[in-house]
Amino acid sequence: MFIKKEEWLNAISGIISVQTSERIEFDNSRVNQIKDILSLSQTGSDLLEWADDNSVEILLDNQSENNIAYYVPRSGFIALSAHVQNEKLAIALGHELRHAWQDFNGFIPTVLDNIKDYANKIRLIEADAAAIETLIIFELLNQGIKIDLNPRQKKYLKIADQSLKQSPDYLKGHEVLWGGFCGFYSDSNAKDYYDSRCIYNSALLLDVLQEKPTIINSGTEYMAANLEYEVDRKSGIGIKDFKTFTSIGEVIEQGNYLKNIPIDLSQDSQFIGNFSKSNEQEIARISQAIKGRGFSKTIPAF
Repeated sequence: MFIKKEEWLNAISGIISVQTSERIEFDNSRVNQIKDILSLSQTGSDLLEWADDNSVEILLDNQSENNIAYYVPRSGFIALSAHVQNEKLAIALGHELRHAWQDFNGFIPTVLDNIKDYANKIRLIEADAAAIETLIIFELLNQGIKIDLNPRQKKYLKIADQSLKQSPDYLKGHEVLWGGFCGFYSDSNAKDYYDSRCIYNSALLLDVLQEKPTIINSGTEYMAANLEYEVDRKSGIGIKDFKTFTSIGEVIEQGNYLKNIPIDLSQDSQFIGNFSKSNEQEIARISQAIKGRGFSKTIPAF
């Protein structure tokens, strides 16, 4: 049973209301430091300005250790783990602000009516956030900011560097974004992770889960299982043709980094479909389990 959004927001206000004034002051100071680092990236600065204009709230989560940062769909709420250093949190904040921008522009799906479409949409959303994250890292490094990058970030940045060296005309000015975008799609581990989460969520919503449900957001201060809430029904980003698929590539003050790509990304197997064998098998199992009954489920804010 999922509570209403208003109840969730009230619960969050209740959590904040019992925090000490010292904690709130300290957290606000850290969030401002993190914003200051992110603002050294032009892309990050543009996202922060957009966030201010749209009343996006950014808080520290003192309980979150497994999640560096998270954005709650339809809430305008971002939480950053208090256990991570500021430079890493600045990059994570840029990534989550992109998710907030995607959400505000209707790209994040909250309706499940086709499992593979749902997974393909989430892939696209994460690939776009990876593109923005890679550009922010690139810009911060050029500003002399020292960042301890993880292997995934290093891989995506390497692909971005290769994109810069090749620099075909259709990529002019968008080489790093394209590199980060392709970095995600070339990362089978990342794709399988998000595919698996989408398939798991689908099985849970359709009541055909074969295992005991996992509390995905356990161990966080603001996303405990009893605070999950339903959201407005939106189909999210279109993935059936080039124009809708690439509409997500619009970047504040930089134009659309996907619109001039000379291949139809919506039809290319590198960017659509091509699920792992195990995920294909699980999708087939779910489809068989619900055979004969149509479905259209609202996806809650997990």
